[in-house]
Amino acid sequence: QFIWYQLLEQVRIETFMKDLLKMPSQFDDQVMYLTRLQQS
Repeated sequence: QFIWYQLLEQVRIETFMKDLLKMPSQFDDQVMYLTRLQQS
């Protein structure tokens, strides 16, 4: 049961990442900006 939960969670995360990739580049720019803020 725990393994199934892990697999479902993995699929959910991958789907989420793919949806992010499909989004317009404007969103990409925001992510890059936030990432740079966290790194500095």
